[in-house]
Amino acid sequence: MDANSKSEVWFSPVTDSRGIKLCEFFSTFQLFTVNEDYGPTFCADQGTSYIDITAVRHNVLGLVERWFIPDYDSLSDHRMIFLR
Repeated sequence: MDANSKSEVWFSPVTDSRGIKLCEFFSTFQLFTVNEDYGPTFCADQGTSYIDITAVRHNVLGLVERWFIPDYDSLSDHRMIFLR
């Protein structure tokens, strides 16, 4: 999801108020982030950030073997995210 929020939980260097609220939402609804530290998920002329999050329920968590950003470019300022 394009969360437009920042949290150290998904490897942003800082946490903002939206990131805190989203973490509370995830906790309430038993969602888990599976992001790994592959660098920023958003890259544009104005800068980079870690605002794209992959969240799953506990019953799917064990099925995610790997979360990664491939080395090739997409046609978007949001980098592609792959799951295995």
